[in-house]
Amino acid sequence: MKCLVLRETEYKEADKMLTVISDEAGKISVLAKGAKKSGSRFLAAASAFAYSDMELKENKGLYILQNAAIIESFYELRNDIDVLTAAAEIAKKALRVSQENLPDEEVLRYTLVALYRLKQNEISPMLIKAVYNFKLMFVLGMLAPEGINCTKKGTAQAIQYIYEAGENNLLSFKVSDEVENELYTLSERLFEQIVL
Repeated sequence: MKCLVLRETEYKEADKMLTVISDEAGKISVLAKGAKKSGSRFLAAASAFAYSDMELKENKGLYILQNAAIIESFYELRNDIDVLTAAAEIAKKALRVSQENLPDEEVLRYTLVALYRLKQNEISPMLIKAVYNFKLMFVLGMLAPEGINCTKKGTAQAIQYIYEAGENNLLSFKVSDEVENELYTLSERLFEQIVL
């Protein structure tokens, strides 16, 4: 199953407990035995933001990592503190909206889109976070563009675009700094108000 690591925590002496979102099982906990040891075959796959094809064994509601093939490490996110901070904020939001053992391919897909765009470092991390926030609320049915009050016409147009855009062209637009700031402020406020 394809899994994106959203959180890693130390577990026992040499292991890690991972919280991942997967294409087949939604948000799950995965035990990566020996992942903290240097030279571990799970070292890369058990790192934050790693996207891998994981072979898992379920044991009493806990998944144990058996094998993993890295699809994308997103290692480049660590090269810029603003990008890394944005990636961490996106991971926290994905954790908030995803549900245990309930597949949600859209949350996984749009989280990956945001991380790929952060990795490219061509668009402001603030704009990526704003677009991600709005897209999550839209695909989860928590918000519609008509219910959003904006002070700038460009902001309303951008929100409508985000609502209608698919993953391939979601972040293919530019906005002024004022619109970017309003998008970000609105998205953060609405996300905190709507998402429990």
